[in-house]
Amino acid sequence: MSQTRCEKKGVTAPDSALARRRVNENLLQIKEEMNTEDNNDTFSDNELSFEYTQPIRPQQFYSDLDTKLDGLNKDDYVKELQKICHTDYCQLNDYRERLAERAQAFPTCPQTRLVNRRNSSTGTRDEKCAGDCYVLYAYNHGIRNCEILDVFSNASTTNK
Repeated sequence: MSQTRCEKKGVTAPDSALARRRVNENLLQIKEEMNTEDNNDTFSDNELSFEYTQPIRPQQFYSDLDTKLDGLNKDDYVKELQKICHTDYCQLNDYRERLAERAQAFPTCPQTRLVNRRNSSTGTRDEKCAGDCYVLYAYNHGIRNCEILDVFSNASTTNK
């Protein structure tokens, strides 16, 4: 008759069950200690609160843009936006993305990515991006028209 591995080592079956139980208890204790340590690393809202005298700069910039451009017609909006952003495509595109995020909160807005704008005979990418900003601004203020479909790629996909 062959001996089991435990029997070869001189451990009887009840002893091996006891050993397994001890190992499991040790593992559970270690796991509990790890969870306790993780909980100690979390902070309450009071410990993480910071007092800012001013909003973070990009937020302030885009908030100021919203204020300065509010109520302008399309041509004035586009010109003023380009003037304020010094025709910096990165700033224009970032503002366009922020406006798109707001617009996509509406259920009738296309839920696809924005069209990549490029220079062409119909205008520079800065002009196109600023025009998109106006369309998104108007959409966010309740003016719904088909121009919104030109701002998003594959705009036939909407979330209704």
